[in-house]
Amino acid sequence: GTSANAAIVPKIVWSGSQSHDGKYTDVTATLYYSRTDSYRTSGTWAGSITINGVTSQASKSITITYNSNTMAITATTRVPHNDDGTKIITISAVGSISGSTLSSTDISATIELDTIPIPSTISVSNVIIGSPATISIASASANFTHTLRYSFGTLTEQVIVATTNKTSILWTVPTAFYNEIPNAPTGWGVITCVTYNGYNKVGETVYEFTAVADKTICAPQIRSVSAYDADPKSVALTGDNKKIILNAGPLRVQTEASAVNGAAIKSIEVYNGTNKLTGADVTFPFVYMETLYVIVTDTRGYTTRYDVTDLTFISYYQPTMTYEISRESPTSSKVTVSVKG
Repeated sequence: GTSANAAIVPKIVWSGSQSHDGKYTDVTATLYYSRTDSYRTSGTWAGSITINGVTSQASKSITITYNSNTMAITATTRVPHNDDGTKIITISAVGSISGSTLSSTDISATIELDTIPIPSTISVSNVIIGSPATISIASASANFTHTLRYSFGTLTEQVIVATTNKTSILWTVPTAFYNEIPNAPTGWGVITCVTYNGYNKVGETVYEFTAVADKTICAPQIRSVSAYDADPKSVALTGDNKKIILNAGPLRVQTEASAVNGAAIKSIEVYNGTNKLTGADVTFPFVYMETLYVIVTDTRGYTTRYDVTDLTFISYYQPTMTYEISRESPTSSKVTVSVKG
């Protein structure tokens, strides 16, 4: 830098303190003056120093002598870095001592700050077990490569891809996830993205995801439902155990069902209208309604319904009878019996 007096030399000394987490550098810059001869310059200095466009002003009494490195002003400015971690700034200063030969100062420098290593970030969409999911990588530099690993339940630090420079990865969500969530429809996991610049590790980021056991392929399966009249007497009357006499019984229902993809059967519920029995082999002592269905629930809370449609319901009403007895005359030994039903 220069000043209005060639014997008065300005100098800026700067330093930086970086925050990798905050992605910024606190830059401190100080303006000094020295003379190159034996003369002395004294007075009230007034001026400013600008760091990355931020100006700080000061006024103070100083004396400048041979190689004195007299400080005129110091300032600190927080400088955020670019997305790729780089940053170039300009530091400049102006100032003068009124009534002296130091009537102006002209000093400026362009500085490249140390690059802050910024690891790449990722996002994942539609993590459905057994299906492909897209992992998007937001890389801070085209020169970066990445290693991706997942952890889910007891499955820890499993490699998705060892090394890639792609910005999008198609990942088939492992079916092994099913066994990690036998009692829930979803589960929580993480994908770790490790970023490298050449052979140097830049850092790593973690993305949390929720894996879903899709109900359309994980709901319990009902293999068969067998419903029939369990009373040999009524079967003998109807000639078919699939003909069910209403307001009578018994009606036996046997269900074969299984859970899939790591779950277990939690309950089997059989409904005849609003009447409910629970179990794989149940018997209704009386049949009141012409509807019969089964609901199977697994440990994930998923359900499957089966409507029984191979029965014929026959209306039946219990017979009733009324009768009337009377004498032919008050003293007669003969009576008349009248029966209706």
